[in-house]
Amino acid sequence: MGTSRLVILQLEVAGSDIIMHHALLIPDVQAYLFAIIKDDKQMGRYTLAMLARTCSVLSEASLDVLWSDLDALWPLARCIYTANTTPLTDEACLSLVSITFQAEPLPISQSTPEANNNSEPDLSVFYKYAHRVRTLELSKQRKQQTSLRRHNGCHSVMDDFFALIYYAIPSPILPNLRQLICAPGMSLNLLHHLLNPNLRSLTIYRHRWTQESTQFALNKLPGLCPEITSLTLQILAWDGYPEPESLVQSYISRVICCWEKLEELDCNPTASEGVLLLCGLPSLKILRLQITHKSVANLPSHSLTFPSLHTLQFKCDSLETAIALMGAIKSSPKSVAIDVYVSHYSSELVGVLLHLVSRHKLQYFSMNFPCVMGADSVNVSDMLRPLFPCELRILRIVMTLQLTLGDDGLRIMAAAWPRLEKLELIDSRPQVLVSSPLFIPGLDHPNQPPQPPPPMPPAGSIQATQPQLPQPPAQVNTNLPFGPAIYTELHSPDQIFRVGPGLHATTFHGLISLLGLCPRLHYFDLNIDASKLDGLQGDKPGGGVCNRLVKRAKLMDLPVGDPEVVARILLNILPELDSLSGENALSLDPPHHVTLHRWLAVHQIMVDSKQRTNSSPSAATTPHQQASGSDIVMHHALLIPDVQVYLFAIIRDDKQMGRYTLAMLARTCSVLSEASLDVLWSDLDALWPLARCIYTANTTPLTDEACLSLVSITFQAEPLPIPQSIPEANNNTVESDLSVFYKYAHRVRTLDLSGQRRFLRRNNVYHSVIDDVFALISCAMPFPILPNLRQLIWAPGMSLDLLCHLLNPHLVSLKISTHRWSPESTPFALNKIPGLCPEITSLTLQILALDGYPEPELAQNCISRVICSWEKLEELDCNPTTREGVLRLCGLPSLRILRLQVNSQSVANLPLHSLSFPSLHTLQFEVDSLETAVALMGAIKSSPKSVAIDVYAGGSRHSPELVEVLLHLIGRDASHHKLQYFSMNFPCVLGADPVNVCDMLRPLFLCDLRILRLAMTLRFILGDDHLRMMAAAWPRLEKLELIDSRPRVLIPSPQLVLSEVLGPPNQPPQPLPPMPPAGSIQAITFHGLISLLELCPRLHYFDLAIDASKLNGLQRDKPGGGVFNRLVRRARLIDSPVGDPEVVARILLDILPELDSLTGENALLQEPPHNVVYQEWLAVHQIMVASKHATT
Repeated sequence: MGTSRLVILQLEVAGSDIIMHHALLIPDVQAYLFAIIKDDKQMGRYTLAMLARTCSVLSEASLDVLWSDLDALWPLARCIYTANTTPLTDEACLSLVSITFQAEPLPISQSTPEANNNSEPDLSVFYKYAHRVRTLELSKQRKQQTSLRRHNGCHSVMDDFFALIYYAIPSPILPNLRQLICAPGMSLNLLHHLLNPNLRSLTIYRHRWTQESTQFALNKLPGLCPEITSLTLQILAWDGYPEPESLVQSYISRVICCWEKLEELDCNPTASEGVLLLCGLPSLKILRLQITHKSVANLPSHSLTFPSLHTLQFKCDSLETAIALMGAIKSSPKSVAIDVYVSHYSSELVGVLLHLVSRHKLQYFSMNFPCVMGADSVNVSDMLRPLFPCELRILRIVMTLQLTLGDDGLRIMAAAWPRLEKLELIDSRPQVLVSSPLFIPGLDHPNQPPQPPPPMPPAGSIQATQPQLPQPPAQVNTNLPFGPAIYTELHSPDQIFRVGPGLHATTFHGLISLLGLCPRLHYFDLNIDASKLDGLQGDKPGGGVCNRLVKRAKLMDLPVGDPEVVARILLNILPELDSLSGENALSLDPPHHVTLHRWLAVHQIMVDSKQRTNSSPSAATTPHQQASGSDIVMHHALLIPDVQVYLFAIIRDDKQMGRYTLAMLARTCSVLSEASLDVLWSDLDALWPLARCIYTANTTPLTDEACLSLVSITFQAEPLPIPQSIPEANNNTVESDLSVFYKYAHRVRTLDLSGQRRFLRRNNVYHSVIDDVFALISCAMPFPILPNLRQLIWAPGMSLDLLCHLLNPHLVSLKISTHRWSPESTPFALNKIPGLCPEITSLTLQILALDGYPEPELAQNCISRVICSWEKLEELDCNPTTREGVLRLCGLPSLRILRLQVNSQSVANLPLHSLSFPSLHTLQFEVDSLETAVALMGAIKSSPKSVAIDVYAGGSRHSPELVEVLLHLIGRDASHHKLQYFSMNFPCVLGADPVNVCDMLRPLFLCDLRILRLAMTLRFILGDDHLRMMAAAWPRLEKLELIDSRPRVLIPSPQLVLSEVLGPPNQPPQPLPPMPPAGSIQAITFHGLISLLELCPRLHYFDLAIDASKLNGLQRDKPGGGVFNRLVRRARLIDSPVGDPEVVARILLDILPELDSLTGENALLQEPPHNVVYQEWLAVHQIMVASKHATT
């Protein structure tokens, strides 16, 4: 039974009322449940259709999921067929989609009803479902799973397509389609009717070039779907075309280069000119090519430049072709995958190819030679020696040659790539077709069918001959593709196929070296001779080497010695190993030699040993517990890792009881204990729980129960009781007891010592941060103290010398804020930090004023040099105090996010266009005046896509001239670097005259804005006409916020004054009335909002002060005039005056049918202080809710 057939809707029956569980109303829970249902290939679509028919609350969401992904046009075409012949109900339409994967064909009607020719076609049902389609796959790859297309009861793709075109459905037919995979050989002219401006992914493969139609159709594609970021365009050989092949390929490449935002491309250029033209794609990150020798002939060296390329995958016909392509590429990307399908192995050519690949920091490398031939075996270590200078993370080699690799060779490879995470060395030769000498078909059993060939010798490195004990026969059911099931008797592989003397064999000694030198390894597929167990018979065969990241590995191809010894070795060096059959146990491609019998015994021994270790003495070996005379069984869904992650995330978000719940799970549930501990200790806001492990362990015995309490009470509101007697330290031992500390220290991923989340530090019961750090240092722990720490937020004002003890090479985020410069200690400590944590990608370093230091320029230069030591830095938050400090930041080529706090001194005399950040995406800065902002933006060579400006100086006044200059600088290169996000906040800028927002933002009209946020303490002018102009300038606007952030006016009303004077003396004071409506002098009405929604179809949030009392011309049934937006679910409207609540609710339901919240994105946070008019808007919201319930 599928997953979707589990109990999804929990119903509580109370008398006659059936109430849906409130948890099912949470959108995240609904999304998770629908994802599980959708993954059920057998019953998923039926379950969704059932929900859409029977549950009004989940009906719309079920329909969205049901129709989001289609593999045919037939369900949509059938909506038109049946609606224009016989009445079509929603019940029938749901059946069309839910039976798409049905095993049996639909019954063909005996009589065909006539079409309704007496009126216009009825497209209402089609429109109800067409806008829900997000993915359409017409490639027939998924249609092979259903038998519907094999019968004449269903129309072909062309019939369905022509049905949509025949009824003159306006283009685009599917307005919200995001991904389209076309049918092979399908006419590109028909394809145009499915394209739309929102399409992101387009796949056209195996299309044959024709002289007239292909060129005509390709020319239209970029204009119909300009936002394509992922493209597959494979054009087959063109027959009879008179022009040279190079001209045709050049034309195809020019069409591809029309998509400037293309990030992923899969194509098959047939001429060198076509390959050269691909360099015109500056945003290309992933490139997949199918090339021949003709495609790269005569390509100049270093002639191909792809500045943003990250992944290169190509298939070629020979090693010479691969060398020619890699030699033409100027710089190798981080990921390279090469498939050579027809070639003879040549060690010299492979060496040249690998030398070309290893020119830059390669992290992923895959080389697949499925048809490469050669007589000799290949020494893997020698072959890959050119890649030793690279920083490989993933390596995959697949060859049809015998691979030679011994322990020494594997150790050399591991030492060269200490950051290796995945290693696969696969011998993909086909199985040897040699009959077993123990059974000759046709002689011993004349009536038995022919037997399958015995398996090939163990794949991978050449193994030495090992004597094996006779194995009992095993019955194997082998289903061959050329005949019925065959039953045969197979004996031990070594009895059937004797392996000759080997050159080298990788053993467990080599694997232990690999795990010791590569601590990040999480998967491997190696051929290890598990029969050589010399020196591994002890209790600790790994010698202290232990890897907890490897949960799956491919080991089942290998010969096995004593299963007990092998299981003990694996449990010691790979304690988390669960699967021995690799990442995909069902797939045996390439065809590994599976020796199941003895490896199953090893796996069973490991499972039994883990269960005995994890279970308590009173518990059984299964997660069953006896209680009240009945068995309590843990639901099997809780054993799924993804479900555990989701549940732990919900528990962790509970600020009141989350940590107590995790501690309770760690104490009481053996199955979830380790996972609970990982989550419980992953994020700490103090060092006290870790230091307490040392305090108590070296004074009085510390139990796991007490240690769990340390973390679970970190957010407790009341202080812990102080013990009446303080135990003495254990001075009779030479070394401290750190066993409990080591049990939990490796689980810490985030440590926040900033004090923002620590409320218990207000009491004197607990130690300070300094005491806790010194407690860890005093025990002489090996460096680093927290080996798996990824994010560290340092305590403000704390010494940086103490910080160094918490750093480790795996740290990626470091935050040091409000640190005061010391002339002696600060430079000394700062120079140490880059060497202790070289992998930092996110840094916050804010140094306060340098008191008493005579030369602040030298100090700032020291700080800037330290920052520039991290070459991989992607995010930086700092406060440079001099011009030189700002200029030095240009030495960070990978910087994507930059946050600055600068003043006029920091940017004084900065040359024009002197700041260049090639990878910068986001710029945020806080300045003391508008002049400072103008100076900084003038120095930046090109504006990034996201800019946020905050002007905080209270003495600054609004200057329209300076604001215009600033916005001109930001939008100066809009045609080259399209600004998408802009925020400007003037919380303390003063001015007497109101500001015309439309005129002020006019310099940005050429930009391609997606998000605009403007917050000012000035009264601004904005009417319907101005809003319409802004919407026309930014048609792709997604979020618009125009906020009047002036403080509330504290003016008491006359009624309040009289009540205070004449009222009862004991009556409490009355609240102050709200200030007048914030926002523009020229009020925006619903007419302006309708224009905004019409011109900006992608808008999903807005915060505008709209005068909802002016309702002229909006009293009809369709006040929006056909304009509506389903993306806006939340908006800020409660600052506006309201007229008739009934009319306002009807207008909102018509133009914003999905609107749910009227209080904005954060209804609890009233910052900036909006003027909230709750009473009238609550009435509007109640009317909308009641109307939606009545409709559904």
